[in-house]
Amino acid sequence: MASKKKASPSKQPTAATKKPVAQKTAPAKQKPASKPAPSKKNRAAKPTAPSTKRTAAPKPAPAKKTAPAKEPAPKGAATSSDVASSIARILAWLTANAPAAIRDLGGPARASDIAAVEKALGSPLPADLLTLWRLHDGGLSIFEYEGFGPERALERRQGLEALRKKGTFDRHEIFDPSSKRTKPVKWHQGWLPIAQDGGGNLYCIDLAPGPAGVVGQVIRWENRGGPGAGDSLTLGRVLARYAEVLPQFVYDESSGTFDGPWIDLLAKK
Repeated sequence: MASKKKASPSKQPTAATKKPVAQKTAPAKQKPASKPAPSKKNRAAKPTAPSTKRTAAPKPAPAKKTAPAKEPAPKGAATSSDVASSIARILAWLTANAPAAIRDLGGPARASDIAAVEKALGSPLPADLLTLWRLHDGGLSIFEYEGFGPERALERRQGLEALRKKGTFDRHEIFDPSSKRTKPVKWHQGWLPIAQDGGGNLYCIDLAPGPAGVVGQVIRWENRGGPGAGDSLTLGRVLARYAEVLPQFVYDESSGTFDGPWIDLLAKK
């Protein structure tokens, strides 16, 4: 009898023969995209803690001393050299033709006398008057008007100022109260006498003119009627005009007068 063979158990597959099993892998975690570093230009400056150290306040710079403002020269005013030239021409003619008219001609005025006048007026004097006084302390006649130096000018002004303060001039007649060149008063504290005739009438420098006048203009002041300004000429221009017209005159030594055509030195022509 044929012997029955026992069936051998089925072989288990070995590891080598096992089919690889696909393993599920977890998805890789994505790292968040890194933010670009801010550029140096865009980086905000970190606030700094305030310093606790006290710093000394800067000392203010010392104020510079400024010279007092000078009065502006009037339009058309003569220069100092022009004034000196006019005075030289006047003196040359008077010396040759009327020496008696300048017998009291003085030398340069003292600076202290000039300063006293400026102090009394509370204002600097015009340059043309300073030029005259720095050459001659009075004695330069303007026709029949005897020229004052600073001392006599101040003395005459003080006398008129005393009358003004007393009210003596309040009801006095004024020749031309409507004039816009001078103040409409008989006497004003801004007027300075610089020459006087035999009747007490004056030539004055006007340092307080009316709205149509000029600071430093020469005005005529008369005992009866007060001021008159002509064309508001400054002293430098009056002296230039005087030098120009003098040759038209003859000096009468016996009377001390100048004979010739009638000419208003305070008018332009």
